[in-house]
Amino acid sequence: MDLGKEQGQTLGLHITVLDETEAFHFGRVKVTTRVVEEVEWEDTNADGVVDPDENLLEVSLNYVAQTDEGTVCYFGEAVDIYEDGVIVSNEGAWRADDEGNAPGIFMPAAPEPGMSFQQEVAPGVAEDQATIVRSGTSTLYDGTVVESITVRDFNPLDGSRGTKVYGLDIGLIQDAAFDLVSVSGVGPLQRGGLTPSRSSASRRQRSVRATSLKV
Repeated sequence: MDLGKEQGQTLGLHITVLDETEAFHFGRVKVTTRVVEEVEWEDTNADGVVDPDENLLEVSLNYVAQTDEGTVCYFGEAVDIYEDGVIVSNEGAWRADDEGNAPGIFMPAAPEPGMSFQQEVAPGVAEDQATIVRSGTSTLYDGTVVESITVRDFNPLDGSRGTKVYGLDIGLIQDAAFDLVSVSGVGPLQRGGLTPSRSSASRRQRSVRATSLKV
C-alpha cells in the first residue's frame, strides 16, 4: 500500500496481484494474462485502509503475462476514475487485442541500464515509453536491502515524465512521491512473480506511503 500527499491531500495506493486471469485473442492465438489491481484513494487518516468516508480516485485492472524467456508483457488495463464516489471516466483504458493495438513490454527479462522499450501500444490512447537509467540497491521500509533498477518513463501524448524504482522479487518500491511502506502475502515467487504459488496467499498486497511537499 502507498500513502502520500499531493496538493495537501494524503493519498493511498494498494497494488494487489489477484488470483484472476484475463484472456486476450489474437486471431487463433489465445494469451492468458494475470490481473493486477491498483486502487488509489484519499487516505485522510493515513491508516492504509479505504474507509467508507474516504474518496476513491482510481481503480485499474492491469493485464500482464510473461514470455518463456522471462520478459513481462503488458496487455492493457481497465480504468475507472472517480469523483465524489462516482465513475466519471475510463480514460487510458486499452486492450492489446483491439484493432491497431499490440502488447507492450512491462519489464525485460534481464533489465540493464540503457534499455528502452514501449510499455503501452494503443495509438492515441496509451503510448507510455520507458528507459532503464540505473541499477543498484535500495533500502526498504524495514531496512532490508534489495537489488533494484530505476526506470524513467515518458508519455508522448501529454509530455509527462516520471521515475519509478523496482526491487527484485518485490516490484514497485518507489513512484515519484510514493514510497513502499509494506508488503504482505508474498511467499516464494514463481517465474516472473506474477502467479501466486499454491502455498502463498492468493492476493499479494503491496503498500506504499507517498510523501511530498504540500502544494
